[in-house]
Amino acid sequence: ELDPNNDEWLLFSPHNLDTGYFETTEETDQSHGGNWDVRLYISHYHAGLWIVDLETLIAPEATDRIDIHFESTIGYYLPSGHIDGTPLDSAYYDFGWVPFLWAVEFHEGRIYASCISTGLYILQLDIDEIYLGTPV
Repeated sequence: ELDPNNDEWLLFSPHNLDTGYFETTEETDQSHGGNWDVRLYISHYHAGLWIVDLETLIAPEATDRIDIHFESTIGYYLPSGHIDGTPLDSAYYDFGWVPFLWAVEFHEGRIYASCISTGLYILQLDIDEIYLGTPV
């Protein structure tokens, strides 16, 4: 078969996981006093953007693994389709699967996530808005 069908094409892709942590200052993170807010920003080709609190993940209060993962998740975002929410159309990709996030960066309270098929997403956590004073 020349081309893969929708059921086989890029369903699992651990090779496209990207992580990063970004130092903060007292202006951007007053709750921890600067340096690093213990957040890990994860972009994944099919799982979208995830923000995880490593402190909670490493030293959890819960004992159940599912509860630990739930408590350590600060937020996530799964972009998909066109601006009106309709999925993209393609002969080879099933774009209903979620985004194709390539990388994520955190800069001055905003999160920049790049998707190779739908463009750049600029996001902000609700909990960060109070430090910056303006929503995205």
